[in-house]
Amino acid sequence: MGVLAVQRRDPVAVVSLNRPEARNAPNLELVVSLARVWEELAADDSVWVVVSIATATATADTVEGPRAFLEKRSTRFERC
Repeated sequence: MGVLAVQRRDPVAVVSLNRPEARNAPNLELVVSLARVWEELAADDSVWVVVSIATATATADTVEGPRAFLEKRSTRFERC
């Protein structure tokens, strides 16, 4: 498997990001591969749903981005 793998189980396509050493952070190879796969899947009438998953236990965007954002702003919001 390269940086990306696609499995088709009509009508579902599963796109797996495979850069665990970089926590699936995008690089040029991954971005180009994703663009090609999305174009291919968009043209395939048998695919109705695309599920994107990551092979790493955490991803760069989902761990550091929102968590850091919420921690910085948590004092501004009150719970109802």
